[in-house]
Amino acid sequence: MLSADAARHGGRRLRRAWREPPDGAKRVYVLQVAEGANLLGAFAGLSGRLWVVLQERWPLEVVAEGKPLPPCQAAAVTVAPQIWSS
Repeated sequence: MLSADAARHGGRRLRRAWREPPDGAKRVYVLQVAEGANLLGAFAGLSGRLWVVLQERWPLEVVAEGKPLPPCQAAAVTVAPQIWSS
């Protein structure tokens, strides 16, 4: 579902990463979008589509290519498997 709609929101790459908070590991999707893309619009559009179609919420983070990232997102875009690209 995410990969099918990602390009519509400026998506370039979609990765599936794992976060390890104190209460256990959780899957998160990291969508890399073109620099200058609307990050909030991409997040809202994809999250809304997931809810309308599947009645589900998936952990999703949207980051811009070429911008500095926090350590957890930098690690995700470096080592997490890429599951889609435009």
